[in-house]
Amino acid sequence: MVYKAVGVEILDNAWQGYHCCLFAYGQTGAGKSYSMVGYGANKGIVPISCEEIFNRIRQNTNPTKEYEVDISMLEIYN
Repeated sequence: MVYKAVGVEILDNAWQGYHCCLFAYGQTGAGKSYSMVGYGANKGIVPISCEEIFNRIRQNTNPTKEYEVDISMLEIYN
């Protein structure tokens, strides 16, 4: 649900060449890690986005087009 509400639009913007950032802030126990990374079978925004990026790359039919994927993630605790 969170990916559909926020992640799709961010990924679409990144796909168009824009630098994008997704920032989760809130009280301990509010669900930030669950929303971003997920737990078990319930994937969060980050793994779903990564899967979608590589799905889109696989769908490329232009042999001269190259892709470079850079992703960084930082978690600050306490």
